[in-house]
Amino acid sequence: MNLSWPLIQIACGSWTPFVMVTELADGGGIKAEGPLSLLLDLLSKQLKFRYTLVPPIDGTWGVKTTDGNFTGMVGMLQRNAIQP
Repeated sequence: MNLSWPLIQIACGSWTPFVMVTELADGGGIKAEGPLSLLLDLLSKQLKFRYTLVPPIDGTWGVKTTDGNFTGMVGMLQRNAIQP
């Protein structure tokens, strides 16, 4: 990967067997494995971007709360917690 390529953040959670997320041993984030991870790697090379994976704090995809906000990865997008 080229360091001059744009860096984007991607919300990522496990979706077995398509994506399996594990924390890195050094506490420096997470890594994803599985077929969708391979697809993301291919897309990043073809479209020339770098990415970091950001897990949702509560570990969920997202549920709408009574106040109209969302939890999980959907909430991360709603709150702009991850930056393109």
